[in-house]
Amino acid sequence: MGRPRDADVWLALERGQAAEAGAALDRKAKSRILFSYSEDCGETWSSPPRVLSNQGTNQGASIAVDPGTGAVFVTWRVFHPENLTLGEIHYMASANGKDFPEAGSAKRVASF
Repeated sequence: MGRPRDADVWLALERGQAAEAGAALDRKAKSRILFSYSEDCGETWSSPPRVLSNQGTNQGASIAVDPGTGAVFVTWRVFHPENLTLGEIHYMASANGKDFPEAGSAKRVASF
């Protein structure tokens, strides 16, 4: 993809039980973060590949794009069933804005 163009659009969203109100407090709630992109201002979209699959309750996807290289970074918060009050921040990066590593290979940001 290289440097982003004006027509490029990226979307990351949460899908699953955790998207429902109050589900973050449910130890059984599962969700995943999906990612899709468009190269034509959103007229068509790539098939949404899973960025992360059912590793606890995933919420709050955010995207950052490097305007110089087109690299796309997706971050989100993960709550594990054993400790729903302490969430972890996970992230994945795509050098070309399209392809991400295999699901389950997300990196965890160190606690601060």
